[in-house]
Amino acid sequence: MEKGVGVIDNIEAGKRVKKLRKSHGLTQEKLAEILMVTTTAVRGYESGEYGMSKDVLLRMKEHFNISLDYLLFGDDTNKNDILALLESISDENKMEVLLYLLAYFVVVKNNCI
Repeated sequence: MEKGVGVIDNIEAGKRVKKLRKSHGLTQEKLAEILMVTTTAVRGYESGEYGMSKDVLLRMKEHFNISLDYLLFGDDTNKNDILALLESISDENKMEVLLYLLAYFVVVKNNCI
């Protein structure tokens, strides 16, 4: 195995946690509440002082709708795969996908009200 492959770099993962938190307009306190941890724990994750538990990782994944590969390794492959797939389909099929997504978000928004 190549050195460093598959190894979690807590400092880099922490930078992604901080970027996600800030891009969603969350304070460390609010993220701690969402993750069901202390604010000190969030500071530790963001600084790379220590890694996240499986439960915290799953809460991050669900709350931010991201892959664990992205969170832990910075791998955005799934996003690129989806974009490549969209480029390969016809305009008619792109319209079907767009209508499906629109209907999905209308339903989700109505359920959240």
